[in-house]
Amino acid sequence: MKPSPEIWQPTDPLPPKPVVQLTASLQLPNGLTMEVPITIDSGSNADFIGLDFLQEHNIALLPATLPLKVVTVDGRELLGGQVVQQTPPMVMQIGNHREVISFNVTQLSDTPIVL
Repeated sequence: MKPSPEIWQPTDPLPPKPVVQLTASLQLPNGLTMEVPITIDSGSNADFIGLDFLQEHNIALLPATLPLKVVTVDGRELLGGQVVQQTPPMVMQIGNHREVISFNVTQLSDTPIVL
């Protein structure tokens, strides 16, 4: 009887996603415009901003229009539970692209904004 071939199984079930980091101009609700580092997450279905950033810049929190259940890349639910708050609309510009955007609020560790 022939020995069966070994089956290799990666410890991380999903391949890493490329991460793109940029700088955006963000006009805060108080009219102040500032340069903010952002991360582009190719697997994200929504736009997020960190609670720490909002508190540091005294940006109001609003109830989310549609609460979100967020699942991380490894299939776990976000530690803070559902995203139930959002920001007022702000103007964000990256290069020649300009849009009015309301962010979903959550805890972020490495960057103030994830798109």
